[in-house]
Amino acid sequence: MIATLIFVHFMALLSSGPDFFYMMTSSLNNEEKLKSILVVTFGIVIWSILSTLGLSIITKNKEIMHLITIAGVIYLFYLSLKTFNNRKEKIKKSINYNFLGRLITTLSQ
Repeated sequence: MIATLIFVHFMALLSSGPDFFYMMTSSLNNEEKLKSILVVTFGIVIWSILSTLGLSIITKNKEIMHLITIAGVIYLFYLSLKTFNNRKEKIKKSINYNFLGRLITTLSQ
C-alpha cells in the first residue's frame, strides 16, 4: 500500500502542472529559486499528508466540498480582478503574498 502511494505521488510529480509552469517562470525571471523549490516541496508534503489521512472523507461531505469550491471561485475571481486592475503596473511582491500564492498554486492541483 505504501509502495503504491509512493508510486502515485512520484508519477504526479512527473506530470507537468501549475508547479512546472511556476518553476519555469520563477527560474526564467531570476527570482529566488530556493524559496520556490521549498514552497513547492512544502505544498507536495501537505498534499501527501492530506491524501494519506483521508482526503476522500472531505470529498464525500458535500457541504465541505461546496465551501471549498466557493472559496476557490472567490480566490480566482480576486486574482482576475487584481490582474485586470494592474495590467499596466508591475505588481508589487511581498514575501507573504509570494509564499501564499505559490502554496495555493501547489495545492490547487
